[in-house]
Amino acid sequence: MSLSIANHAASLPVAYRLYLPEVLAKDRARRKKVAVPKEIKFKTKPEVALEQIRWACESGLPSGVALMDTAYANDSRLRARRNHVSRKCA
Repeated sequence: MSLSIANHAASLPVAYRLYLPEVLAKDRARRKKVAVPKEIKFKTKPEVALEQIRWACESGLPSGVALMDTAYANDSRLRARRNHVSRKCA
């Protein structure tokens, strides 16, 4: 998963996270086999997206229009929380 900022000339990825599916997050043997640190917990994709947006805001990155694919855009809670975070950044 990634978050990018963009302008008319370029796009720059600023946050990355490998998504950990819930089934893998709960499987101790598989987590150990692929060396997933214990502190990494399952989060939904909208939760990860919101964390990345919060981080960008707190880091002072420029805010603007948010484009999301339908997996995120259909989540009304994510949209509402993103709007709340965005107002704090403005």
